[in-house]
Amino acid sequence: GDSVSYDQLVQKVTGARLDKSTRFTDWRHRPLSDKQLEYALADVTHLIKVYQHLSAELKREDRAHWLNEEMDILTSRETYDPHPEDAWKRLKMRLRKPQELAIVQ
Repeated sequence: GDSVSYDQLVQKVTGARLDKSTRFTDWRHRPLSDKQLEYALADVTHLIKVYQHLSAELKREDRAHWLNEEMDILTSRETYDPHPEDAWKRLKMRLRKPQELAIVQ
């Protein structure tokens, strides 16, 4: 399906435009600037309206079970189990020789 950015979604649902000018600032630096605080507040201000809109749309289309299935995955401990025995499979390197593969396993 099509993907929509959060700011596009907020604009569609509420008509509000989000200021994204501080999106790429250093959020580790403290204290946060007034501009960063305004950005963070604006980012969450519309969450309830967006949720209500999307929830109603899912119910209207008889697709609320889609959300429930996704939430079951996201809230399952199994989803976040790191499986250390399989960590070598996530390495971003080419292993060409059996010896190389044996080393990382």
